[in-house]
Amino acid sequence: MTPSSAARNITALAIGTPQSLDSTFSVSCAQPGSHTYRFSIQPLTVRFGPRNLVYGGTGGSAEVYNRGHIEDVVEWTTTPVERVRDGDRDMMLHFASAASGLQRADTEACAKGSFTDGATGRTYRFFGCDAVRVVQF
Repeated sequence: MTPSSAARNITALAIGTPQSLDSTFSVSCAQPGSHTYRFSIQPLTVRFGPRNLVYGGTGGSAEVYNRGHIEDVVEWTTTPVERVRDGDRDMMLHFASAASGLQRADTEACAKGSFTDGATGRTYRFFGCDAVRVVQF
């Protein structure tokens, strides 16, 4: 990143230590274009549920079949009726909704787990959330 003003050192930007920065940055890509990264999600490490349960520890639901399922998953796009199979290999995971801790009023769900980089063999953690609408069956 190139700061828009004088350069300054920013410490502790390690994984798992998010920070807010009070500067404006200009970002450029040294290698533009499409890149393929090979990694393996470790399904038994993945937890799914509300942020407050998942982020802090082992709360939420674990994968119910104790393994991931590799398939070309239908991916939702920007319209509710359009569905796309993009031809890549996705990992489908299944979670028990009751064990997840999600409530009907929740508007966000999160997933946390580990993956292994295919090129280096190193293991990393991931955490992500998205908007959801919880419906009762």
